[in-house]
Formats: sequence, structure tokens, C-alpha cells
Amino acid sequence: MYLLAGFNATMFEGFRNEGFEIGAWIQIVEKHQKLVKPEDVETISWRDFTLCKVPHTFAADMDPAFAKRVRERAYPYFIRMQDRMYWYNFERTDTWLDTVNLLESMIHYFYALIKRNDISTVISTNVPHEGPHIILHFVAQELGIESILTTQSLVPNAFWIIKDIEDFGYFQTGFPKTGVSLPVKKEPQRPFYMANVQRSTSSEYLKFLMKYLPKIGLNFLPYLLGFRKRSFKKSLFKLDQKRRVRQILNSINYDTPKEGERFIYFPLHLQPEMTTDALGHEYCDQLLALEELLRKVPEDVYIYVKENPKQSGQMREASFFKRLQALPRVRYLPREVNSFDLIKESLAVATITGTAGWEALQMGKPVITFGSAWYRSLHGSFEWSDTFKFEDVLSFEFDYTKLEAGTVWLSQYLREGIVDPVYSVLKEDYDASDNARIVAREVLEFIAETQKKDQLN
Repeated sequence: MYLLAGFNATMFEGFRNEGFEIGAWIQIVEKHQKLVKPEDVETISWRDFTLCKVPHTFAADMDPAFAKRVRERAYPYFIRMQDRMYWYNFERTDTWLDTVNLLESMIHYFYALIKRNDISTVISTNVPHEGPHIILHFVAQELGIESILTTQSLVPNAFWIIKDIEDFGYFQTGFPKTGVSLPVKKEPQRPFYMANVQRSTSSEYLKFLMKYLPKIGLNFLPYLLGFRKRSFKKSLFKLDQKRRVRQILNSINYDTPKEGERFIYFPLHLQPEMTTDALGHEYCDQLLALEELLRKVPEDVYIYVKENPKQSGQMREASFFKRLQALPRVRYLPREVNSFDLIKESLAVATITGTAGWEALQMGKPVITFGSAWYRSLHGSFEWSDTFKFEDVLSFEFDYTKLEAGTVWLSQYLREGIVDPVYSVLKEDYDASDNARIVAREVLEFIAETQKKDQLN
């Protein structure tokens, strides 16, 4: 029996039509649509799930040692991921105990959900980067049942499948298959999701104020009376975010690249995001990665840091910049500086798991990865560790044929289909129902083949 975590109604039907017996479903509901509740499937909405708004459960038969193992694995992920969901939904926890109560409640809930529905496999639409989702993943693993994680790739109409977050980039839990190719471009293009990102102008800011100030006034009285709380908080939050971003941008003293200076390019990730919160592990704290890197590079090497063009004021509080400014040999560059030019002139690129790392490899530059980057096994990629030596990066000789051979190997772990609808724009004549059928077949084949592999092992 399967548990689907995060798929919409079209994907659900695709899985069912391919013979999946589904016992539980955490359903993504599209805008202006209602929750679909099949009679034979225990169903909750994705939004309620992310906010921990599920029936309170006490799993009397759960071993305390089991709960402790899940708690210890999930807690650091949960606190940072759940903070993200509170920001997005404009709700907050009150105390540390409030967070702990939610964590413990979700451990009980998922344990009982899996048991009463006789779940043998959990299939997720993405790498968990919402608090409850990571708990579900660890509960499944501790129970010894399969946790299948699908996540979209940058290749049009292709996605990855893994069984463990830390296996992303290694794919030791998968099986090779031909069909999809990972293209290598010596002159990579800007990703489609960054195409229309621009710095806001004064006129745009005025339009923003005209949109949200009336909403704040309109919703203030209903908020005091207990209605439209989220609408009021959202408008106030948006206004404060915009104010903080403008204040920060106007107060920062930016550096500029210096001709002839040796440097490592460190592009900051958008946060909060899966690439840091989940795949970054402890280096979701990007400044920790920067601090550790500084200790291992020569005194004449600088680090050029550039902000992500999509970053808001969230997770860029004053404390972030005070900590950043304390670091020697770090130049904080304006967002407008061309990223490809920085890659081209750098000694290397350092990133948690970012796309800039893949762009650098295609451009023949070595990359230092701090997290579970999908390209971290490729020629030219150096994984950060206690034994990392920057001398290895400096002496590295790039061989493009080895990179291309590596991408052929890596392509074997790509699967046809789209599991994140945002990426459907990359496929011509996209049909949601056909795509759902294709994805379901790919997942079914993955499960069958990995089970054979496990039995042989």
C-alpha cells in the first residue's frame, strides 16, 4: 500500500491508473479547487499538512526508542523548515516548546497513519523541505519502509529519483537506465526561473505601496474582531519585507572586483529553499560554509560573494550582515555583477548545491560543494570535508572529456516526466494526464528494479 505525499489530483489518477494501491494521500490542491476525497483513501490537504494541522494522535504502541531516533534526526531540519512555512503562511510559534509539541505530534501522527493504512512505500513529489515532510521521511526510514523521493531536474521533462537525501548526487540507491540525456553547454544560459528577475525601481515600489497599504487598512478592523487574520498579516508582512530589503540595499557598502586579484566566487543561495534547508544539511547556514572556507584558502585569495537576485529581506537580517562584515578577504558584490563573468575569472566556484556550480563545471572551472549537489560526483567537483585541501583545487587540471563521460553516467539516473508543474513550461505540448501516466510508470519501474537490487545485495 502506498502513501502519496504532495501530488495533485491529476498525478493521483495517473498513479492509480498504473495499478498503485494508495492508502493515504497528502494532496496538493490547486487554486480555486476543492480537496478531492476518495472514499478508500485517507486524505489531507498539503496546506494543513505543512502547518501541522492534522488530527492529534497518541501512538500508544510506538517504542520510545523509535521516537527518540526520529526526533534526533528530524529536529534540526524541522525547526528551520517549519520556520519557512510560518513565514509563507504568516503564522508563528510562540515558544520553543510550541515547536517541540508540533514535532512530537507529527511523529505520532505519521507513525499511526502508516500503521493503520498498512503503508509499505511513501512516494514524495519532492525532496522534503517542509517541516512535517522531513518527519514523514524519517519515520518511514526508521520503520524500514521505502521512502521514494522524486525531484525535478534542470533538464526539460526529466526528474531524479532517490531514496535518501544524502544519496542525491551519488545515486547509489537507484539503478541506471538509458533514455534521458544531460546536455553540457560550454556557454550555459541563465535558468528560466531567473529570466525576469530584476531589481525593483522607485516606480515599482510606489505601485507596491498602492497595492498593499489599502489592504492593511481594509483588513485592520476585521483582524481585531478575529476575521481575515491571515490577509492582514500577509499585507503587513509584505510591506515590512519590502521596507527591509530597500533599507538593506541602501545601507550596504558594496565592493567591486579588483583587476588581477585571485578569488573564489561564492554566490549566495535564495533562502529559505530546498537547496539549503534540506540538501545543505548543516551548511544551510551559508555563512558557516564561508567561514570554514576562509580558514583553508591562502592569505592572498579573496572570496567574492554575490547575493541571489531573488532574495528578499527574509533570512537577511542585520545579524547576517554583521557576521558577514566581520570576515576578512570577503568582497560583497552588487547583484548586477554578471555571474558568468565572475565564474570565468575565478579560481573556483564554491556553493552549497547551487546551479552556479553546474554552470562552472560546464565552463571548465572547479567547484567546491558543501551540500548534496546533484552534480557533486562529476569531474571537477570537490566535496567539502575536514580533510579538504585547497591545493588540490589549485593544481587541478580540467578535462572536458571526463566531464562529458561523467554526465553520460549521471544521465542514467534521470527519468522522463515532470513532477513539479512549474517546469511544465519547458516542455512543448505538455499534457498533465499523459505526464502523470509517464511519471507513475517511471516510479513503478524504479521501485521494482531497486527491490531486485536490494534482494541481490
